[in-house]
Order: sequence, then C-alpha cells, then structure tokens
Amino acid sequence: MSLRRAGPVVAGLVVLVVLSGCAQVAVTADVAGDGTVETYDVQVETSASTYDRLMSTAESDGYDSLRAYLLRDVTDEAVDSVDYDESLADGQVTINVTLTGLDPAGVDGLTVVESDGQIVYEDATFVSDDRVTDDASLTYRLEMPGEITNATAGRVDGSTATWEREGSDSLTGTQIRAVAETSALGFGPGFGPVAAVLAIVGAVLLGRRARGDEPERE
Repeated sequence: MSLRRAGPVVAGLVVLVVLSGCAQVAVTADVAGDGTVETYDVQVETSASTYDRLMSTAESDGYDSLRAYLLRDVTDEAVDSVDYDESLADGQVTINVTLTGLDPAGVDGLTVVESDGQIVYEDATFVSDDRVTDDASLTYRLEMPGEITNATAGRVDGSTATWEREGSDSLTGTQIRAVAETSALGFGPGFGPVAAVLAIVGAVLLGRRARGDEPERE
C-alpha cells in the first residue's frame, strides 16, 4: 500500500492510521493570529496487536522505537517542540503527539493564509485514496483567532469548529477547512497581541496630544 506523505509529524500520523486500519483519532489545533499553529495535538487509540505490527514495521525500517519512526521527518524549521507519549491500558494503546509552534509552511497539506481580513485554515491530512475499517473515527477540533464565518465542520461555535466522523472514510475522506475573520486590531502575520497592545497605547497617546489633552504634572 502506498502512503501519501503529509509533511513532518503529520506524515507519521497518516502512516499510523492507514497501517493500523482501525483507530480512533482526536486532533486539536489552535491557530495564532500570526498564522502559526500554536499547538497541534494528536491522540490515537488503537489495539495492542496493531501497535505490535507498527513496531515491527518501524524495526524493519531501521528504527528502534515507534516514536523515532513516526517523528522521523520532524525538523527544527517546522516546529518549536514536540512532546510524545504512549501508554497501554486494557489492551488498548494510546499515542499522543503534541507540536508547539508549528509553521504550516514546513508541512505539506497544512496551510494557513491571511488575506482581505480573513484567515483560511486547511488540513488535508485526512484525505487520501485509502480506506480503513468501519470502526475508525475522527474528532477534529479547530480553534481560530477570530469568529469562523465558513467551515466544512459539522459544528461551529464562534471561533471553534468541530468535525466528528465515523466509518471507513472518516480518516481518509475528511477535508478540514475553515475561514475566520481576523481581529479588528489586525492580528495578522507579524502582528501579535503584544504589538496590538502597544499600538492601542500609542493611538491613545497620539489622540490626547492632538487634542492638547496633556496630563497635568505635579
């Protein structure tokens, strides 16, 4: 089976999902106003037997751990930090990967574009020609920096969009896309909260000076 590569870290997730055939996947993505993804958290639950098969695949490819195999494409240019954890309970394995400071430019299939007062987020990780079992499921929660005006999600609440899919195409036929308004303060690329606060203070001071409303000195 050929596997499409979705970029650093995300590619590892796609490999895991398709090879396992049956998995419950939960993704939480938090987009910052500067166009970066502050956090991209992925949790995968699958059976211990599937985990063993994945380990065999990793070892046959020359890796001594599943962590090294899944994160083999991670680069410092694409992400600030990566946290990885796996646990076994009641015959089920839970794998959790959290990326902090993810630059979409370094990840194929993941884009964040700011234009004309809107931010457009797209994640094509879960779109491919492969099929998994009917037991698979995907829950994807996206937090945008402004109110979402358009999305392919099943549910939208303010700046949060949620996709909930089950079945054979849940992990391979779900297109993640959302459009949100940028803040009136201009939280676009290169203009973060600190800069916005400074801009507000500067505007207030300039306004007072223009009116000749200087504060009295003691």
